[in-house]
Amino acid sequence: MKYFKLSPPVFLLTGLVLSLTFSTPLIYAQNKQKTFYAVIDYKKVKPENISSYLELEQSIWKPMHAERVRRGLIVGWYLYAINFTGSSNEYNYVTIVIYNNLDSLENPWSAAIPATIHPDKKVVDILKESNVVRSRVRSEMYRSISRAPEISLGKPSPYIQVNYMRVPQGRRQEYERIEREVWQPIHAEMVRREHISGWGLWSLVYPRGDDLPYQYLTLDGVPNFPSLFEINSSEVFKVVHPEMTDEEISERTNQNRATARTELWELIDYLVN
Repeated sequence: MKYFKLSPPVFLLTGLVLSLTFSTPLIYAQNKQKTFYAVIDYKKVKPENISSYLELEQSIWKPMHAERVRRGLIVGWYLYAINFTGSSNEYNYVTIVIYNNLDSLENPWSAAIPATIHPDKKVVDILKESNVVRSRVRSEMYRSISRAPEISLGKPSPYIQVNYMRVPQGRRQEYERIEREVWQPIHAEMVRREHISGWGLWSLVYPRGDDLPYQYLTLDGVPNFPSLFEINSSEVFKVVHPEMTDEEISERTNQNRATARTELWELIDYLVN
């Protein structure tokens, strides 16, 4: 089990996209990619509680998640902070738990874990302590659709842009096809050139409904902060899709989705099997 503790910087951001050199930019085993499931918990932490919250996550919750990983209940756990947030923002931290399959989601915990890891604490006291230092705003469940490159979850990028995509009913199949056939090869080539460290597409499973502001996430991982402002995909477009112009790709994409919001995250801590 990989077990990490990172020191959070002044501007806290987090990431889930993976970084590894990708050597074959134009050939992808899209149909062979393993499907993962993720549960994202959005949390609000007041400035005066940040130190207590991080200590709680890393000293109380992380060891219990490590035991879940050891027992095969989950694949990994990740802690992120959202950059450029203030008192008016709905949340400023997220935790993500990755599952191998739906069976794992049905039984995500063992009642014996808290008593095994923290024999001196009662579950009700752990929950009470947690509620004092943070508010759990909401939870969302996602399913992985596509990613580049095809690698393990054990090398998350330090920085990530999280793009919340709004896709109308009746266009979701076409949107996923565009992401797989047009954008995945582009991002894989950008990984190969070390412009980015990874890319992923995730579909929102729950909650669901026509009134939701977004239905998908795309994740763009970068190795460092300056890289966020140096991404230029125009040259890559011409290499990967010489039969299409930049304008054609953009028009085809924009016909099927709109970017509802983009956030910037930085990795604080994680563990993975």
